[in-house]
Amino acid sequence: MDKLEDPAASTSMSAVQIGVVGLWVLALLFTLYFASSILLPFFVALFLAIIVYPVVRWLRLIGIPEGIGAAITLFLVFALIGAGLYGLAEPAADWINRSPQIIEELRTKTWSLRRAVEDAQEAAKDVEEMTDLDGAQPDAVVRREPSLAGQIFALTWSTAASTIVTLFIMYFLLALGRRTVERMFEALSSKSRQVYARDLCRRLQAQLAAYLQTLTLINIALGTITGIVMAVLGLPNPVLWGALSGFLGYIPYLGPFLMFLVISTVSLLTFDDWARILLPMIAFALIETIEGHFTTPWIIGRRLTLNPIAVFVFILFWGSLWGVMGAILAVPILVSLKIICDGRPALAPVSALLGTEHG
Repeated sequence: MDKLEDPAASTSMSAVQIGVVGLWVLALLFTLYFASSILLPFFVALFLAIIVYPVVRWLRLIGIPEGIGAAITLFLVFALIGAGLYGLAEPAADWINRSPQIIEELRTKTWSLRRAVEDAQEAAKDVEEMTDLDGAQPDAVVRREPSLAGQIFALTWSTAASTIVTLFIMYFLLALGRRTVERMFEALSSKSRQVYARDLCRRLQAQLAAYLQTLTLINIALGTITGIVMAVLGLPNPVLWGALSGFLGYIPYLGPFLMFLVISTVSLLTFDDWARILLPMIAFALIETIEGHFTTPWIIGRRLTLNPIAVFVFILFWGSLWGVMGAILAVPILVSLKIICDGRPALAPVSALLGTEHG
């Protein structure tokens, strides 16, 4: 006679499992948030190392040890980024120094729109006063905000410290990462697990590297075209806007929207004729439309298509945890999770939810 399963016991076990998973998720979120100063540089270094590792591998093939090859690669990356920042520092600093004047010019040029908003606010205030029966006003709490100079200094110091930590981690990943991973594989208990782990790591590295390298080339082309078009249309500092466009291209949806706001603001400050004001905005919108709806889907989508809902949720989640860099890392993390789920039949529903893979 078959033994019947107790539904109450089954429900109890299910509740226990859900509770354990919930506690694990809460612990993970707690760790991701409060250990961001350690985890964020590591993830940035990991994805940068994946992008430039082919250089280290090529140097190893011609006889240069990985430690020296990693140092050479890191020097080239540092020199390239340093040269770019040096060339963009002056125009960026000029725009920052002009921020009070820019705000005043925007106030002047958008006077009619602001007037309509102020009228609406006055009307809302009148309605609120009419509905306030006792007329009592709460005590105002005055909160002193740190000065702009103090905020810039703190941000600069924090960025410099994070950059140094990221470069150190990146060097060790490039110099010792391959051998460390191999030792981890050899420590696995069975041969089948070693084969599976090696295959998963190989597919993850190859597909993620292909994705990141392709996306980097697309963003370089996007920034170059944006800079050239803005220069032709007479926008000042076109190299700065091209570089910013390429950088924000790593953030789907949100990045192009922010760049459109930047182009719109600069165009509004630069030109007085509405035809010339609208032309850079239309041109950038056209560039982004071609890149976002045709170029990138055709190049990257032939291999991997991500669910837009999953992309948006990941950007919101990682952006809320780690700020701008979290939003940039959101899609690479999503791609990594998608590749891992593709290799596990039990995770096929999750893989289908995250996107589709093309052969």
